[in-house]
This record gives sequence, C-alpha cells and structure tokens, in this order.
Amino acid sequence: MTELTSPEQVDEVFRLPLVILFKHSGRCPVSRTARSEVERFIQEMPDIPVYMVDVVHNPAVSREIADRAGIRHESPQSIVLREGTVIWHASHYEVTKAALRDNLAA
Repeated sequence: MTELTSPEQVDEVFRLPLVILFKHSGRCPVSRTARSEVERFIQEMPDIPVYMVDVVHNPAVSREIADRAGIRHESPQSIVLREGTVIWHASHYEVTKAALRDNLAA
C-alpha cells in the first residue's frame, strides 16, 4: 500500500487503469479495522495498486480525492477507480476484503 501525501500524486493515481484508494485515520478504531481488511485484500490480490491517504496528516489530499471523485469524504473509505471514474465506494464497516474483491469488476 502506497501512501499519498500530495495533491499532485492524486493526478497520477486518477490516470491509472484500475486503482483502489483507501482513506484512513489512525485515531479511529473502525478505520483500523478497515485497514486490516484492505491489507488482507492486498495479500489476496497483490497486483491491484492500493493507495492510502492518512486523512489526519494529509487533509488536502483527502479533499482533493473527494472533489475529483465527486463523492462525500468519509473515513474510513475505499474507492475503486477505473480510468479515473469511480466504479464503487464504501465506508466504515462496508470496507471489507470481500467487498473490494467483488466490486473490482463493477
């Protein structure tokens, strides 16, 4: 999982053919649970690029993603992009390994 720390990196990520964005706060127990699910997904499907944003330390990056994706900011939140278009997103307890896997083909 690669951490995004600048709005310029968001531009690069939105150009990728398929990517998962994970917005995370280390202060939130629900977010820590979601991060574990994302890490389990990465173990199962290591070829899918996953990028993480720490929303506490990088709020500008989090806002840039919300603006570009056209979806409300939440944390934890997973967003699946195909060629810059949101094909699926979920937050809180809906961020699971199975949900990520199942929604890649949406």
